[in-house]
Amino acid sequence: MSKIIEASLKTRNAAGEKKTVYVYFSLQREPKWISTEVKVPADQLNDQLFVKATYPDAAELNRKILQLLDDTNKTLAGLPPKATLLDFDRLANPYKHVNVPIPVVRSLSLLDVMDRLIEDSKSGKRRKDNGGVLSKNIIKKYETTKDFLEDFENKYSFDLTDWQKISIDFYTQFMDYLYKVKGNSDETAGKRIQNVAAGINYVDGTIFNLPHRIRTDKWLVYENKEKEKILLYPDELSLLYHMPLQNVKEHLQKAKDLFFFSFYTFIRVGALFEIREKDIKKERKDMYRLTIEEKNDQTVTHELEHECVEIIERWKGKLPAGYIIPNNWSVDKYRKNLKKLIRLFLEYAKKLDQQGYIDDNDLTFRRKILGSQTLKRRYNGNIKKIESNFADKFTPHASRKSAINAMVDKGKDTELVAKKSGHSKDSEALKEYYEVHEVRMNKEINATMRTVIKQLIPPNVALMVSEEDE
Repeated sequence: MSKIIEASLKTRNAAGEKKTVYVYFSLQREPKWISTEVKVPADQLNDQLFVKATYPDAAELNRKILQLLDDTNKTLAGLPPKATLLDFDRLANPYKHVNVPIPVVRSLSLLDVMDRLIEDSKSGKRRKDNGGVLSKNIIKKYETTKDFLEDFENKYSFDLTDWQKISIDFYTQFMDYLYKVKGNSDETAGKRIQNVAAGINYVDGTIFNLPHRIRTDKWLVYENKEKEKILLYPDELSLLYHMPLQNVKEHLQKAKDLFFFSFYTFIRVGALFEIREKDIKKERKDMYRLTIEEKNDQTVTHELEHECVEIIERWKGKLPAGYIIPNNWSVDKYRKNLKKLIRLFLEYAKKLDQQGYIDDNDLTFRRKILGSQTLKRRYNGNIKKIESNFADKFTPHASRKSAINAMVDKGKDTELVAKKSGHSKDSEALKEYYEVHEVRMNKEINATMRTVIKQLIPPNVALMVSEEDE
């Protein structure tokens, strides 16, 4: 006995304040969205997606919704087994009882593709290559990308059901939207494109038969090849930590203390700026940071390093009520002052280098970061040569990156690094740190071997080669 297909009511995650109610069903795993033409504020819809009685003309609007839903289900009930959307369209016109002009029946959209990607990722049907479940963070990025696509469809009047147009123009226009409307960087825009490609590659030929082949492999995705440099290595961290700031303004000390508090606790910048006095517990000379574990809603204590305690003591009595570390800034202000701090640090390191301090102490400080570099990279859709300064690329997240890298650099166990960082030990993000570390170690080994070979340079001595030796 074949399964009875029934339609239901759904809304899309529209970017605006109002939502349209749709009748939704799928045949042969191909979805169909039929608009009821009822569009009301989201808070005026009840749990069943009917219009609340207090809304003007609610009875008439609900009649339209219910009539279309009933007609659609009657048509579905009359379909033969294994019917397709084409069979449905041939059997009946589902708009006959709706007092609106008959619209073109909506075909498969790129939004349907993203819906399926999100749905199967949440259910666990779609998994990582290693069989692992996709994280909530990854699924959230898929959902954000889908929201962007809806906004892009409206603002650019781009038909996301026209697969031929998608194959030709989508990449260029969507990238233009990400740059100009959303203000995305090359790297962030590239990740949005990767999310769309993930959806297309997932469904094509297995779940949906796309009307036109989409060559996602031709979509250029900017990858930050300099990512291994946007952090500080252990020797560089040590120089920054001991850099004197007596003669500079207080805001740079603030930036430095926030950077190292994040470094020692491994926390992300969002969590860093949520810390308040109530989140810190003191027991004798020790201090602990209190957090709530999401899985079981229990309070967890994390012992603070001595350096974090020093930061708290340094700002005692200097902050507004409720604050315990100098995070009474906006994140943007912290980001700007951190860049200023790193510029000052590079000047400081350059002077130490000129005095021979770095060589004398056998430090692995990278001299390349002291000046700007000319890089070829994609910028707002075009390949350009740009001057890239290390300080300009430095972000608050570099603190956490530096902490994870330091553990990898010191040969700490993978499970320990994963536990401290919050990454799974098999995650791609964690693998990158080990890959960067391996590249760096290879460079240092090669540099050492070159030094060994060049250490002893004898004077030129003419060698006489006899004819017998030839």
